[in-house]
Amino acid sequence: MKKFGRFLFFLLLAGGAALGTWWYLKSKDDAGDFEDFDDEEDDELDAFLKEESEAAGKDREYVPLNLAEEAKETVTEDVSETAEKAATGAGKIIGDAKKAAAEGANVVKEAAEDAVSEFKFESLNN
Repeated sequence: MKKFGRFLFFLLLAGGAALGTWWYLKSKDDAGDFEDFDDEEDDELDAFLKEESEAAGKDREYVPLNLAEEAKETVTEDVSETAEKAATGAGKIIGDAKKAAAEGANVVKEAAEDAVSEFKFESLNN
């Protein structure tokens, strides 16, 4: 049984070596086919890039970037609008709170008057 295992291992090793050699030779042949194709594409790409660089250098216009001033104006307008809205909303809330507090004070005052009127003390004369 031990000899059969060694024989099987030798067959697998020989088959792996044969497969590796075949794969190497096949990929070497395929690499030659792709090199020609790559060269053609590289030539076309180089020509295109050369044309683009020549054309871009002639009539290129630059846009000035004065974005800081525009951003300041926009932010200032937005902040002032937001502050006005917040002040208006806060004024409404404060007014509502004053009304609620006045109503609450009236309720407490009425309750206190009712409580005092219920508890009248009579003098004890014995």
